[in-house]
Amino acid sequence: LEGRTFVLMCDEQRAWYEEYFLANINSKTTRPMLPFVSLKSLCKKKIQNIEDIALLNDLLDISFPNGFIYFYIGSASDKKSLIAKSRDDSLL
Repeated sequence: LEGRTFVLMCDEQRAWYEEYFLANINSKTTRPMLPFVSLKSLCKKKIQNIEDIALLNDLLDISFPNGFIYFYIGSASDKKSLIAKSRDDSLL
């Protein structure tokens, strides 16, 4: 992990999984907390274009000085996949 945070996002069809994942990833107290956050909780603005993606990446770079990784679950045709594809270290 190297101190980085995972920014989780899902397409609309899998939105239920995002809620399930975040509710359960750190539910047990017998292990260290893992740094997963939802993109929806960090940015309410709808990302429309490449400029918005660049601004979002800048915001997250400032918010997470140790770095972050997009973790995207969904269809490659969804606009949110473009956010994840904007960084080489994203998990798709």
